[in-house]
Amino acid sequence: MQQANRYIEFKDDGPGGEEERRRLKEQWKSGLLKASLVVVVLFAALYHFLMTGKPAVITSLYRKKTTDSGVHEDGRGADLRSRHLTAEQAQEWEDAINRAFPWYGKYSSSTTAKTALIHEIRGEDGKSEGVHLHLQTPPSEPQPRENSIV
Repeated sequence: MQQANRYIEFKDDGPGGEEERRRLKEQWKSGLLKASLVVVVLFAALYHFLMTGKPAVITSLYRKKTTDSGVHEDGRGADLRSRHLTAEQAQEWEDAINRAFPWYGKYSSSTTAKTALIHEIRGEDGKSEGVHLHLQTPPSEPQPRENSIV
């Protein structure tokens, strides 16, 4: 895992700075995140590195009591910075992740879910703060076979 972590950095700018970076790093190592999410984040980070030559920046992982779908508080959601990418690169990144990890299971009867989604972020004042890559995995965690070799 140590080798794979060279493709990842943690947000350290904005409010909280170094404290935010430390918190995200602890969450990454804590075991709070679902295994399937860790795999998706590592794939996304590697793809980002191959595309840009730079590590991906994780801006959000585990959050308590959110107003969104609950994937972050359940350890199934992550956000990665995309503001430095062109629209074409961001779309390529999203598409590659969704091809590699198509959504399995059910999200809801009225929503088509995706593993990766580039979307706009809005502040509490409703103003755009740019876009980021949101990653999520379904509630049911796939289970490895009993006698699988890892």
